[in-house]
Amino acid sequence: MNNRYIKSAYLNHAVISAFNDMIAKDSYPMYALFIDLDPSRLDINVHPTKQEIKFEDEKLIYAFVQSAVKHALAQFSISPTLDFDLDISIQQTEAVSKPFTEQQRSSATASSLFNTFTQKHQAHFIERKSNLQAWDETSAPVQEKLTSQPDFLDDFSNRNFISLVSPQDINKLPTGDAYIQLHYTFIIAQNNNGFIAIHQQNAHERILYEKFANAVIGKPIPTQRSLFPLSITFTPQDAIVMNELFTDLQLLGYLVEPFGSNTFVIQGTPADV
Repeated sequence: MNNRYIKSAYLNHAVISAFNDMIAKDSYPMYALFIDLDPSRLDINVHPTKQEIKFEDEKLIYAFVQSAVKHALAQFSISPTLDFDLDISIQQTEAVSKPFTEQQRSSATASSLFNTFTQKHQAHFIERKSNLQAWDETSAPVQEKLTSQPDFLDDFSNRNFISLVSPQDINKLPTGDAYIQLHYTFIIAQNNNGFIAIHQQNAHERILYEKFANAVIGKPIPTQRSLFPLSITFTPQDAIVMNELFTDLQLLGYLVEPFGSNTFVIQGTPADV
């Protein structure tokens, strides 16, 4: 600081935070900072050896050091950067390509959570307890076809569901080809032989299973690279297994790389997750 050697845990924290998720948790960068500052904005008499100083505006200095380190890392392409080139494989995923119907839009905008976020001065009123029934209603449509009942699930995402929560609601049973959601768990629909009942969770798991099975035999799931990769440390036994699963995980859309010892970095996840 102004050509005087100092130590500062506060500025050290600013540097370490700039390296966040870029180096292992038990590793630390070696660095030296050269800072010039108006002497009237700091106090060097807080320690007998004058190796510790106090800043007039600590938050400003902290932000400046953190920003300078991040800028330096970005110059040498060390830190993650935004890439605006379109990935064709990601554009073809269902999450991107499937149309957002007016019915789905109306259902989403009618929720209390949507209204809380879109109204002004409502941030402190966000519901603390999740309304699980409301979430299940929005996620109820299964948007894939099951091979056992292709006619039943055809155009499934455009159907209306009527939730029956008590026996007294039995008079609400619809006519025609409408589907009924029972206790937010089962979907009931008529077919040529009478009716069929589908367990929503089991149907969803089966769809995911078939999707992953297809990925392993030659239809890999597109990967979305993470802006801030996640580091995970395993036990030595699990690390051995992890090393054997790299190829399979990549087919399923997960990009995982070894990061020394028993640590791995998740660089990307399935694009439509």
